Amino acid sequence: MLINALLSSRFSFFVILISFVRGDQYAIALALLDEGKVVLGVLACPNLPLSSISNQNGSSSGDQVGALFSATIGCGAEVESLDGSPPQKVIALSI
Repeated sequence: MLINALLSSRFSFFVILISFVRGDQYAIALALLDEGKVVLGVLACPNLPLSSISNQNGSSSGDQVGALFSATIGCGAEVESLDGSPPQKVIALSI
């Protein structure tokens, strides 16, 4: 009931979730809702091995960990490592 009330709200607000996946893996999600619609999303995966994320430019991420994913309505999605490297566009391919 509370979730339905929030989603039908005419206000903007942030939602934060923390989820433990398995072992030492966890994710922190942040969403900006505007009048009940998600307009911005950020997902931080501090222990995600960067080698598990395919890299468009072919560079090796070695044993680095930590990724930050973000998406904005109308602007697409990006991923970047938590070491401060520049973000890269995320491209969705059909399978």
